[in-house]
Amino acid sequence: MAPSAALYEEIASCLQASGAPTKQVEDNLMKAKQFEESLSVDAMLTRTKSLLAVRGERTADQAISVLSRVWDPKDKGAMSPTSSEVGLLLSEGFMKRGQKRDYGQAIHLLDKIHKRGQDPYDRSLARALSGLCAQATN
Repeated sequence: MAPSAALYEEIASCLQASGAPTKQVEDNLMKAKQFEESLSVDAMLTRTKSLLAVRGERTADQAISVLSRVWDPKDKGAMSPTSSEVGLLLSEGFMKRGQKRDYGQAIHLLDKIHKRGQDPYDRSLARALSGLCAQATN
């Protein structure tokens, strides 16, 4: 198999899923960028999942920055499964960063997922996380 962006993105995804260090995931995503100018949405999700696995405000900031670029803010119609995943991860980033205003932003996103998400699991998770955020603001 010839090296390609898709191959390195898949390797990064497998590394992230196996709990590999963020540096290994990032290294493979950098190799993918040598073949393509920008990463796919799936690769960006892989990167943010890897970043969110590490505790700390800096990594949460990085994850929020990446996810904000792919989040679709439209307010009508059913939400695609990818948008729901992005919203859940973005909410997780806000929660991990943990600043007071972050919880409000997370609640706003989670409410959208709860109302418009297609996957019942995503909707239930969004409702549960929204409740945790609400407790954190009290």
